[in-house]
Amino acid sequence: MRALLDAAGLRYALAVRGMTQAELARIADLTEATVSRAANGHAANYTTIRKLARALTITPCLLGAEGIIGSQKEALAAAAASPGPAAMAEVSYDSASAI
Repeated sequence: MRALLDAAGLRYALAVRGMTQAELARIADLTEATVSRAANGHAANYTTIRKLARALTITPCLLGAEGIIGSQKEALAAAAASPGPAAMAEVSYDSASAI
């Protein structure tokens, strides 16, 4: 899955740290081309976003990765809403106590 980055936020994080794109690429174990694309607002996969965030010591949300994180939250909410083993055990318990 790919998400658009907040290019301005990435450039700001670099400026605050006095870090170049080349330094970020080295620390994040990415190519300079990948960092350049991200800094210019191109979409990136979640692994790249995580590596950038980790190298900058920020959360992926601060790089505009809300789309990815939002979809993960939706998936977790859907999983929580579906009846799982705990819900089934509760239903079985209620049924057994009614006998």
